[in-house]
This record gives sequence, structure tokens and C-alpha cells, in this order.
Amino acid sequence: MKTKLCQTARVVLMAGAAIAVAAPVHAGIGSLSSAAQQAASSAPARQRTWTLGDYSEVRLVSIEAGAAPNQHPTRVPADLLLAQLRAIRSQTANADAPLFSNGELKDLAESLSKALAIAAPSDDVVFVSSARRDDGSFFVPSAVTARLFVQGGALQLIVHDARFDFFDRARGTHTRPDFEFGARAKAGNAVLQSASAASKRSDWLEVPLVMPSAAAPAAAVPMPSPAAAATLPAPRAREAVSADEIEQRLLTLKRLRERGLISEEEYQQKRKEILALL
Repeated sequence: MKTKLCQTARVVLMAGAAIAVAAPVHAGIGSLSSAAQQAASSAPARQRTWTLGDYSEVRLVSIEAGAAPNQHPTRVPADLLLAQLRAIRSQTANADAPLFSNGELKDLAESLSKALAIAAPSDDVVFVSSARRDDGSFFVPSAVTARLFVQGGALQLIVHDARFDFFDRARGTHTRPDFEFGARAKAGNAVLQSASAASKRSDWLEVPLVMPSAAAPAAAVPMPSPAAAATLPAPRAREAVSADEIEQRLLTLKRLRERGLISEEEYQQKRKEILALL
């Protein structure tokens, strides 16, 4: 009897030891899994919005419905983008002028380069760039709005508006401008041309990923892709417009109507927007 009790006790002790050894192993696996999940959930999201100023920014958005995956991510040097964008001109009823002013191009090119470097195949890049332009745009900021992506080894640039006149209306009504960024399926309002790019549509240029000069080409290099989302931030408030500036705009507007450069309807609409700033 004593021998049987000893054998039974020995079996119980061995089973207990096995449980004691096994328990920390399972606890360790569980704690490592929780730590990994916690680290993943707390990892910072990749940047998807680059704010350049009031009413100016670059943003990653979901690709248009039905579009083929883009060749993203792609490293496109900022100096290459700057040179190609500088070569693009826009035709309007009143002028044939560079699409961008020199003052806006540096920051825009740098932000576009960053966006393309982290874009996923399911991302498009859209941007709005607002600046004062020396082409009769009432001496107030006007916006260039566009969508771009890499396909066929080239940068596809679709411009919806080359001179979107939004500023006075936004200031007078305190409402956010409704920007449109260009679409694959529908032509926008812009008419573009560039000696270094092919025209796929009046508003759509296929820009080669090489310098538009004798300089050595800069190759596109694949980069890691992100998974995050963001929304456009609200524009910051601007200073009040002085009475002298409003008077100057009204005089300029009147002169444009007298010279037949704008219609009576355009004159009245613009005059109402300017007066709303008083």
C-alpha cells in the first residue's frame, strides 16, 4: 500500500511540474503577441497631406473608380518635377502664360516628390496650388487644380482648372472653395501645352520622367508603400482687405469690361464678390 501511494504521489508531482513548465511558455507567447499587436496599432500613420499655405496643398487620395493600378511608389526627384512643371503653359481666352508662377513651384515640386515616393498603386496624387499670377487674374490668388499619377513609365498630369477664380468669393462668403482635381474620364477646363510632354487631351499631359534639357535623366526608383488616410485641413484666416485694394480691383475690373476682355455678366458677378469684402 505504501509503495502504491508513493508511486501515485510521484505521478502527481511529475504532472504538476509539467504544468508549471508549460504555463510560462504559453503566457510568454500570449504576451509577445499582445505586444506586437499593440506596437502595430500605435505605429504612426504615413503622411498623406502636405499643406503648402492657405488654399494650397498636396494630398494622396484613392485612385479613381475603374482605373488600372498606378506604378507607385516611384521616386521622382523634386528638381525633375520643378523643371517639367515650369515648362508647361496654359492657354486662356486672355493669355498664353506659364501654368505656374516661379514662386509656387519649389514647394509644390518638393511635396509632389514626397507624395509619389510613398504612394501606393491604389493612390492618386491631387493638388491645389494658389498664387498671384501676372496674367490679368485680378491681382488676387487663383488656383491650379490637378490630379497626377505614374502610368506607362511617365507622369500623367490632368489639370481641371488652370486659373480657378475662387478667392474673393471665399473671402466674402466665408465658405470653403469647391476644388475639382481633374479626371481620367472627363476633360476639365484647362488647355495645356509643353514642348517636353505629349498631349493626351487638352487638359492631360504625359510628362516623361527625364529632365526637359540636355541634363542627365533622373530615373524612377520604387519605394515602400503606405496605408493611411487624411482629410484636407480647413484654410487659415487671412487679413482684411483694405479699402484702397478694393478700389483698385474695381477700377481694374471696369477697365477689363471696357476693353471687352470680360462680359457684362462676368463683370457684375466679380463686382459683387469684390464689394462683399467691404
